[in-house]
Amino acid sequence: MRIEPRANKSYAYVVASPAKTRLAKGSPVKRVSRRRLTISVSAHLKHRLEIVAAERKIPVSSLVIRVLEDALPRKTMPRPMGRKVTAEFLRRAELLRKEQSAPFAVDSVELIHEARRERDARL
Repeated sequence: MRIEPRANKSYAYVVASPAKTRLAKGSPVKRVSRRRLTISVSAHLKHRLEIVAAERKIPVSSLVIRVLEDALPRKTMPRPMGRKVTAEFLRRAELLRKEQSAPFAVDSVELIHEARRERDARL
């Protein structure tokens, strides 16, 4: 992570970069996929982050990642895309289809024509 100071001293941009993996000789290569995140923080907060990171002897990026992971528990996250379709999902989908016997009670073409007639009458 690097902190980019801006001309306006009231804030700075924190840029998190992909993690660099340090591997011992002979250990298998483990790739970690990370995405870049840019946030604006006040100069005071930036200074506090740097102090806490220095006290813990870790990079600011690691500190920010730990704080965010602690603040956002994984259980509150939505399901990842591409999950398998379960029997429960199929059962609920079938119930929804049965409840919606017809997609629309009124023909949508007729609704469009009616809206156009109302618009033309106002003009």
